[in-house]
Amino acid sequence: MMLIAICICTFRRPEGLKATLRGIARLRFGAIPQPKLHVVVVDNEGCHATRGVVEAFEATGISISYTVEHRRGISAARNACLDLAPAEADLIAFLDDDVVPRRDWLEKLLVALERTGAEAATGPYDAVYKRNTPEWIRAGRFFSSPRAKAPGNHDRIDFGVMGNILLSAAFLRKSGLRFDDRFGLIGGEDRKFYTDMFEAGARFAWARDAVVDHHVSPDRLRFAYIIRREFCIGCTAAILKRSEPSSGRRLMEYGAQTIGKLVLKIVVLAPAALLAAIRRNAFRKVKPVLDIANLSGRLYGLFGQKYELYG
Repeated sequence: MMLIAICICTFRRPEGLKATLRGIARLRFGAIPQPKLHVVVVDNEGCHATRGVVEAFEATGISISYTVEHRRGISAARNACLDLAPAEADLIAFLDDDVVPRRDWLEKLLVALERTGAEAATGPYDAVYKRNTPEWIRAGRFFSSPRAKAPGNHDRIDFGVMGNILLSAAFLRKSGLRFDDRFGLIGGEDRKFYTDMFEAGARFAWARDAVVDHHVSPDRLRFAYIIRREFCIGCTAAILKRSEPSSGRRLMEYGAQTIGKLVLKIVVLAPAALLAAIRRNAFRKVKPVLDIANLSGRLYGLFGQKYELYG
């Protein structure tokens, strides 16, 4: 029987973790034989309530491992997941502690791997909001992935969704890939990991129907947080660029392009904002400001500075 390790990193979200584990317990298989599951939970704090949630899950009959990773940062927690996954596991999946997989989630990922022969399959991350969430946040898809792409089912893709992914354990063992600690508190560790996988020859497949529901925390449903997050995304993109084995000239060209785009965005901010105000699309109303935040973050990161959104 195929063995799949489902890894979850958690931090101060016992109720979210409980919902994620309930989703795993409800998984169903119809088109393919049911695999054997082993859940790995890595707690990045060491919360008594979290341990209680894990102990309660044991009653489902699905095996589960729990450990506390005292080193701060998502990279350390994800690496602890890789270390704790059973050595005989055929596949390794990653879920976040604020998502709930749908009943056929894992089956759809398995079918994608089987039909494409890829080393990884990944699927959508659909946001679930509280009832009073502003429409511009819903329209902007800030908390859904992928945000601006719509590949066909089982298409080969050049990205991944870390909160919804299934990976070949044999490929990971052979390549020896790990999550980069430099991105543990600023985000982007997943993008760096995917880049390393692609360079090692991995193929990624899109599983359109392998959906997880992302229950967005109310404290993130604010304009200030979304602006900070966009700045952080830009900053991380520049730091990733700096980490590439490229020449100083290429880095200077990247910096010049970023400055040029930023100046242009600032110059046209007023007319763009005026135009956005009369549009019906709620996301377009805030996009000019988000573009400036992202480009400013890129400049910040280009000079080697880090912005710890998750610190």
